[in-house]
Amino acid sequence: MFMSVGATSYRIQLVNGCIHPDGYACDGLCDFGNNTIYVDSNLQPRQRLSVVWHEIAHAWTAQFDIRQDSHCYEEEELCNLVRLAMPFTALDEMIALYKFVGLLPEGEIRLIRTSMT
Repeated sequence: MFMSVGATSYRIQLVNGCIHPDGYACDGLCDFGNNTIYVDSNLQPRQRLSVVWHEIAHAWTAQFDIRQDSHCYEEEELCNLVRLAMPFTALDEMIALYKFVGLLPEGEIRLIRTSMT
């Protein structure tokens, strides 16, 4: 599946185990070079969702050049990034994400879409 992060589209991919470039196991990884977020498929659905949002926040920090090595994070800046990373106007992307991580069965997706029309 794909999600928009500013003007960039990131592919979100479930993988069997996730290894950081430094060699240690991790729950997820944001690869800025190929605009892909990797999430360990062995995680429970709620954990997957949490990891996706965490990695999307990394993508936003890259998008706005707010990187740890170049800028000291302020709480308000991070909160604004999360707010921007979760656009309510992209409802179809949100529904697809919840389905992708296993938190929203197909029948519930139809119910939500029907109730919002």
